[in-house]
Amino acid sequence: QRTGRMDTPGGTTSPEDDDESIEAVNMAVITVVVLAFVVGAACWWTWRRGGTCGGDDGLLELEDGPEAQKAAAQALKPSSAHPVTSATEASLATGVTPDLVRRLHAPGDTAANFEALLHFRRLLSAETNPPIDDVINAGIVPTLVRMLNESDDHRFKHEAAWALTNVASGTSRHTQTVVDEGGLDAFVAHLDSADVVLREQVIWGLGNIAGDSASLRDLALSKGIMTHLVANLAIGTQPSLMRQAVWVVSNLCRGRPAPDWEAVEVAVPPLAQLVMGGVKDDEVLTDACFALSYLADGPNERIQAVIDCKVINAMVKLLDQPDPVLTPALRFVGNVVTGSDTQTQEVVDAGALPRLLRLLAGVKKETRKEAAWACSNVTAGNQSQIQAVIDAGLMPPILDMLRDDDMQVRKEALWVVTNAVSGGSREQRAYLAAQGCIPLLVTWLRTEEASEDKFGRTQTILESLEELLQSGERDQVDAAAPAAEQSANPHVAWLTEAGGVQVLEAVSNQFAASGDATNHGIDTARDILQKYFGIEAPARGSPSAADETAA
Repeated sequence: QRTGRMDTPGGTTSPEDDDESIEAVNMAVITVVVLAFVVGAACWWTWRRGGTCGGDDGLLELEDGPEAQKAAAQALKPSSAHPVTSATEASLATGVTPDLVRRLHAPGDTAANFEALLHFRRLLSAETNPPIDDVINAGIVPTLVRMLNESDDHRFKHEAAWALTNVASGTSRHTQTVVDEGGLDAFVAHLDSADVVLREQVIWGLGNIAGDSASLRDLALSKGIMTHLVANLAIGTQPSLMRQAVWVVSNLCRGRPAPDWEAVEVAVPPLAQLVMGGVKDDEVLTDACFALSYLADGPNERIQAVIDCKVINAMVKLLDQPDPVLTPALRFVGNVVTGSDTQTQEVVDAGALPRLLRLLAGVKKETRKEAAWACSNVTAGNQSQIQAVIDAGLMPPILDMLRDDDMQVRKEALWVVTNAVSGGSREQRAYLAAQGCIPLLVTWLRTEEASEDKFGRTQTILESLEELLQSGERDQVDAAAPAAEQSANPHVAWLTEAGGVQVLEAVSNQFAASGDATNHGIDTARDILQKYFGIEAPARGSPSAADETAA
């Protein structure tokens, strides 16, 4: 206790004061001491329960549940605001000691058991360098699992589940230890607990396990947990519980290789209902969108299962939202349009293209890249869908990206153009050429020399240039007409003005020198040079080509 001078309203007391004044002062001292003791005892009991006393002091109330724990990054540290005894202070400072381990296992001493449990949970909740290895090496994890499974005291269950969750948040080895000691099964056994705080905590623990690796994700799914989890996604569920559940569902749906469809398909309808129901919680909405984007990432059958839940319109409208909702909504749209033409048309009909046009001008590089990627999947569709992209005004900003943007964004813009050229009609190719794509493709060929994937993309660009040059040829009424009358091809002129002949010769030489018999880019380059410019290019593996390139 703090002690100090006791001042009266009239000033300080002195030996000359009468006995009545002295008695009054003594009574005041006793009153203050008693009040201090009562307040200290109340704070101590609150602290023992995992709560806080005296304001924001770095500790979290147990009743706040996993969501509050998550928000505070598991930061639980003793504070000077707590009137802790010297024994408690010492225990918090010593870490994983043999004495505390003995107290945790002391038979019949519930108070000692709980005090040690609380101590270890607080150690594991440290913001930096929690002593997870020390806890594992001391053999505490099996005890935590036993307490979660066998204790009838909800305090023991809460603290044990919380501590196991923190152990599972460590390295893959730490997470595997929890699983090996029965922690996964203990979490699963409490998934339907009527104790909402405990249910929320074990769901968080399952999320840490499932998020560690694809193998542990699949192991968790094999326990049949998805059905139990999605039961917590119904509108009206306690917000923090819903946040925790949808985050874990998202973890279970993600990863490579993808989870077995049979284990996750049950999540599609409730996730779709969350999105279509207009849930107001951005965290819930974001994780629901991520989960749906993972579920739509795969074969057309999976994409169709998501479409059948009538969620496309709602997801497309979410493209109007800012982050964090925008990112998973945009990824979802991009995944759906990787499907069949019919599935792609669902997204087009829902009004995605005008929204993608706006996102192409986004400030964030990742947003522009994802929007361009989605556009490239639309232009990989049929000619009607390519025309829809053109009519929506997407091609000018795409060409601007191809001209000047981050390299990752430019790569996606390149696929938008080459897909449109490859699958487009003659009129659509002529439109692209008139918009200036030929010089841009030539420029890309120049920059591909330093690219690790230069032969793969170069071949695609060469094929696009060949198709663009073909679209510039005039209809020939008389095939026997003189060649001079058949050569008026503006596309050839645009390629020549861009220095394309020299670039094609250099590319042809590179292909020839590579000796790669599986790459047909040299054939395309040679055909263009011979047909449109009358230049004989070297054959594949030609020594003269190799010598010329070396020189």
